[in-house]
Parts: sequence; structure tokens; C-alpha cells
Amino acid sequence: MQANSLSKNAWFVHVAKWRSSKLTRAAYCTQHGLKLRSFIYWINQSKTAKANTPTGITLVPAKIKISTPNPTEHLVLRCPNGSTLSLPTNTPANWLGALLGQLI
Repeated sequence: MQANSLSKNAWFVHVAKWRSSKLTRAAYCTQHGLKLRSFIYWINQSKTAKANTPTGITLVPAKIKISTPNPTEHLVLRCPNGSTLSLPTNTPANWLGALLGQLI
């Protein structure tokens, strides 16, 4: 995927990964095929987004693994603070999206 076609969330993931790396901005961009000027723009955007995030809430990238639901299994959401939410695997995606929207 070309850097100019990345989504906002993809840019924010790159910014988070860069912050946890020991690379300079230029080195990170070279490694990942990103334009430095665009990367700097998204670093600044992430600072603005962080400033506008309500206190106590941290947005973190998530990896989603999609598999065929097993009726005896549950979808478990685990928060960094240790709290969990267990839902049936057949929970409607739009309902789950609305719930997550209210939690953020």
C-alpha cells in the first residue's frame, strides 16, 4: 500500500510504532517507505488527537483475528486496566460497534 493511501488509523499506528522504536523519524520513514513530510504531518495530528482525547482514555492499536464463530466460544475484550467484557460470538457487529463508540 502506498503511503499516501494510508488511512488515518494506519498513520496513527505508524506514529505509535515509531514512538516505541529508537529510530529517528527519517530512519523510520525509510524503513517503512513513508514520506517524511507526510509522517511529520501525522505526528502533529496524533498530538492534536491525543490532546482532544478525554482524560483517562488511551487509544491503542488492536489486532483483530477473524475466524469461524463457535457457538460455545465468547468474544472477550480485555482492557489495559484488567477489566474484561465477554460477549457471545454471534453478537451483531453493528451493536458491538455502537457499544465501542460509547466507550471511547
